[in-house]
Amino acid sequence: MITQNSIPEVKEDYIGYALNERKIRLPQFQNLGPADLITLAKYSPTSSNTNAINSTSRNNGATTMKPPAAAALDGSAASVVTNGNISDVAVATNSTAASIFSGSRSVNDAAPMVAEFHPLNKLKGEIGTFFYSMGADTSSPTSIAIFLKGISDIITEKPQVWFGKRKAFQVARISFSTWNAFRKCDINVIVHIPGTIQNFIVDCNGESQNIELHADHDLIWAETFVSGVVRSIILMKENAEEGELQNLVETLILNPLMTGQIDDLSEMFIDLFPIVYLKGPLLGAPHYIANVTNTNNYLVETLVEIVKLTRSVSRVEAMLKDLANENPEAIIVLTKIFLVCDREIDAMKLIYDELSHNDRISNPNNYMDYKSEILCLQAQFLVDKKQDYTLAQNIAQEAANCSPSEFRPWYLLSKAYVKLNDIENALLILNSCPMSPLKEKYTLRRVVPLPSKNSLHLPLPIDVVLDEVTSLNPQDVQKEHRSADPMLVNLAASNLKSTFQLAYRLLTEIVQITGWENLLKYRSNIFVMEDEYQNSTSSLSKSVGEQEEVPLRSKRLCERWLDNLFMLLYEDLKMYTLWQTEQLYMDVQNNNHNKLTFEWELFGLCARRLGHFPEAAKAFQNGLSQRFSSRCARKLLEYCVNERQRIKNFLNSPNSHGMAPEMVTSRIRELDNSIIDLCVKICCWNHRWYIEFSINLLDSLSVVIQDMELTKVSNEISSRYSETVFKLVQENLLDFFSTCTNGYYDA
Repeated sequence: MITQNSIPEVKEDYIGYALNERKIRLPQFQNLGPADLITLAKYSPTSSNTNAINSTSRNNGATTMKPPAAAALDGSAASVVTNGNISDVAVATNSTAASIFSGSRSVNDAAPMVAEFHPLNKLKGEIGTFFYSMGADTSSPTSIAIFLKGISDIITEKPQVWFGKRKAFQVARISFSTWNAFRKCDINVIVHIPGTIQNFIVDCNGESQNIELHADHDLIWAETFVSGVVRSIILMKENAEEGELQNLVETLILNPLMTGQIDDLSEMFIDLFPIVYLKGPLLGAPHYIANVTNTNNYLVETLVEIVKLTRSVSRVEAMLKDLANENPEAIIVLTKIFLVCDREIDAMKLIYDELSHNDRISNPNNYMDYKSEILCLQAQFLVDKKQDYTLAQNIAQEAANCSPSEFRPWYLLSKAYVKLNDIENALLILNSCPMSPLKEKYTLRRVVPLPSKNSLHLPLPIDVVLDEVTSLNPQDVQKEHRSADPMLVNLAASNLKSTFQLAYRLLTEIVQITGWENLLKYRSNIFVMEDEYQNSTSSLSKSVGEQEEVPLRSKRLCERWLDNLFMLLYEDLKMYTLWQTEQLYMDVQNNNHNKLTFEWELFGLCARRLGHFPEAAKAFQNGLSQRFSSRCARKLLEYCVNERQRIKNFLNSPNSHGMAPEMVTSRIRELDNSIIDLCVKICCWNHRWYIEFSINLLDSLSVVIQDMELTKVSNEISSRYSETVFKLVQENLLDFFSTCTNGYYDA
């Protein structure tokens, strides 16, 4: 649901500022690259301006490409009457309107095209703005032009509230820049309204060329489309633990599978996958992957996620089996898809076949990596689904032997030992995990510096109002953050990243089994601390040192990072115990436990890190009872979904015969209602911050829709909330299930 109030904008000091800054930073872009950049040249719709823009569009000498009828850029929808005051609108000077590209202007050079984005003949009141975007259909210049024309129509359909004043604008030119992560170049499209489309490619050296003159122009567009989809999916997937939050506020985030005006984008991605398959490692891989391979990278992660969301299993199965004829390791990708789409038996058959035919993979250099991937999939399945921890331990050990530099096999091996209550081996293996301190998750970064602190235009989306969510005052929240208990705020475990976050999770599972005192005993029995080792070797004499060497030799030197995790665990346990003691005292005294919402949020996160999920959920509920908190809501939603699945799993176990069916039904219904309410509130909060896409919300709502069916869930939402809220949820969530999931969910 895109409206004027759901488009953030940054006002430029001069027209072309954002394009220039992006061009300067092209050599710095890595792997997936930045968000797409949209720039606009807006002007006051006076009669002289209208004549000037029409004359410019007729007489520009740039190479043009007329769009099809579906994308006709006649500018009729942009015609508005203005009563607005333009006295405070900045007018760019000619000195700042020079081309952002330098050098000669050959037939293949795009400099004349870019120069036209800010021509010397300025329009009265003309200003430049920009914002970032994720999820637009970038499969062709036509699809981009349609998207840009839609943005232009929204901006010009009525007077815009612009820095507190209502102003009428028309859009003279609008551009779109997107990063082709395979070729490490920027793809640019400029739409002149009315009339022409220009597209060109700019490499990291600043060299530019008309895309249509490039020999591989079709492949370039395919790569550009895939790059954009991968960015959008991985942004959500990699930051799921953080609640899919991103700090680049001037970004409009759309569902990359629903923005297509011409084609089905999920099917297009699947069909284009074989073309770019061998280039997948160029995109990078998740933070826990050391050796990026054809089957372990962001491209594959995106395919798996798309198939899981859209349930396009049949289509992707045929594609991957055909791809495996030349690239046998592609079967590993199909195995991953089967595992997330509830086809575990088929996945295990594929794993058995692959391990039985060691000669299938043609590249011997990567064979051990591919074998390790297969074994890790099998070990993960045995731990999570079959609870066969002994077999999982043996398989994870073999996977670690195949790829000793990879984190995941060691992590699974340690986890298997934890499940077997073999604490000493679990700690020893954890200590041996190869960590990746420098590798970060994919997040959005600001490419174009804000011109000034007053240049950011962040409208409040008043088209959708849910009082407890949209009326939240950010200043009040910031004040609350400053007043929170410093001990809670400063818990360092909340800042763990990458593989250290995963290792800490294993350590908390261990302490739940052993308790803190016993964990310390295990640590002293098998590890020698670095300081202890240095002191023993430096302070003792040679003769005494030889006597002391025997117990030291029987121990392992504890890695510094693991020693640090023990310290962080102690701080978390200390805080959790203090809060629980205080809560118990308040309950005995029949007093309310008066805490700020932010404090409840931090305590809930602490309890969650320690694996005390019911206590964490209670804390999140207490926080939400006082005011809305997106983090509390997201973590409570996660708990409700997991608790629902736990009850379902228990019902299917041999121990479920003692449970009363009506109690189970009542509890699941209660959880379903909570999931629906939380999804609606988070959807409204996301819309408040220009985010119209969330994998977490789609996944969460899908478990309810699968049982209740789409129509009933839709009726539940429409009966509880206003028409505008329902329309938002319908467009951002419900429509996806009805149009993009291949009929998987019953209507």
